[in-house]
This record gives sequence, structure tokens and C-alpha cells, in this order.
Amino acid sequence: MRLLTAVSLCALLLVVTAQAGAETAQPVLTQGEFAMILVQAAEAEGLLPPAATVRDAIKLLKDLGIEPENGWDPLAEMSMEDIRSMLGPEYEADVPLSQMVEELSERIASLIWAKTGGAEAVSPVAPT
Repeated sequence: MRLLTAVSLCALLLVVTAQAGAETAQPVLTQGEFAMILVQAAEAEGLLPPAATVRDAIKLLKDLGIEPENGWDPLAEMSMEDIRSMLGPEYEADVPLSQMVEELSERIASLIWAKTGGAEAVSPVAPT
């Protein structure tokens, strides 16, 4: 499931990147939307409250140490540079987008696993 979501995200980012060069205004993927999709790609929705918002997803990612170099701005356009900055300097410009997104989602899953001691992700508001 994580790979399918990552591939879907990559396809969306490629469309957005292509549209960014167009002369007419086109919708772009915001950092907030990317945060929500990234949490889904990492299968970490269970750590979000019911009816989670973009801010909830961003808070989860920030708590795990995952954020763009200049911080999260929910309304700002998500760029390739933002994605690379979340992965670190070892990711050069020629690394495929799909590889970067997959690495990010795996990193998030690993951080959650370490943080919860391997427990399954459950909503912090739901009874256990």
C-alpha cells in the first residue's frame, strides 16, 4: 500500500511540476497537501486525531524531525528542493522523485516504529 501511495504522489508531483512552467495559473501541490499525503504514504494516519487537518499532519511530521529546510508553510508550493531538504545533502538533483518519496515514507515509518516501541499506530484520542 505504501508503494502505491508513493507512486500516486510522484505522479501528482510530476503533473504539478509540469504545470508550474505553464503560462496560465494552474493548481499546485501545497506543502500542507504533501504533508497529508506523506503521512498516508507512511501509513501513519492512526497517529492523527479523527478528522485530522493539514496542521495535524505537519505537527506529526515536525515531531518526527521531518520538515523542509525553511520549515512547513501549509499554503506554500511544494518543490523538489523542499523534498530533497527533508532527506539531507546526500540526495542530489538526479535522484528520482519516486525514490525520494519512498525513502521519506520509509523514514517516517521507522521513526514512528522507534518512537512507539513497535506498537501499532493508534489515534491518540481514541480509547485503547
